[in-house]
Amino acid sequence: MKKFIAVFFMFMIMLFSSVVYAIDDVPAIDQDTYEDEWGVDNICGPTVASEIIGYWGAHGYPNLSSDMDEVLWDMISTYIVRTSSGATYPASLITGIEEYAWDAGYEFEVTTTGKGKTSWSGLKAEIDAGRPVILLNYAWNHYVVVIDYYESGTTRTIDILYGHIPLKRTINVATLILSKLQTFYIVPITPPDNGVIIEDPDPSTEDWYEEVITWCEENDWELEPED
Repeated sequence: MKKFIAVFFMFMIMLFSSVVYAIDDVPAIDQDTYEDEWGVDNICGPTVASEIIGYWGAHGYPNLSSDMDEVLWDMISTYIVRTSSGATYPASLITGIEEYAWDAGYEFEVTTTGKGKTSWSGLKAEIDAGRPVILLNYAWNHYVVVIDYYESGTTRTIDILYGHIPLKRTINVATLILSKLQTFYIVPITPPDNGVIIEDPDPSTEDWYEEVITWCEENDWELEPED
């Protein structure tokens, strides 16, 4: 019984210590600057991959570099294989992000809806969970990062990082051709290193603590004796 109570308290601490991240602080990269300086073209694939890495590096995965120059160069030179024309195939984008995270000591899972299968409900669920989404628009021949969404009646819009000035743009979903869209979900599998200490915790200062104590007493659950 005592073991169950300890596990129950540990679960409650982890649940209430979880963090919902703001999506508006994803680093925005102007790919035109790098294309001019480095003499490479069509680097939207490495750009969105770097923006995703930069976001998670600042939100629980500190081994990921926060130096966008460094991350973007690594993506272009090592992790993302591009065609002779500079195009990034979806499979290369997926493996590039996963391998970069793996080399930093983390496991990330990148999945795709496939072309023409982008879901509004799926996109909303990812943003609500604090995870920016990559969108490939074949009509634009361009990768972007979705960082927010809005609904007003039947109107649906998304905020995206576009890679070119202006870097942040708001797009009406009705103007997009759904059959030309492909979505990529990036989910960290490794638990975040967000500074939450769950060993030998002292939850007594948490708002939920007294409620849990009361429930245990009312239902005759045994509590650990105080030292």
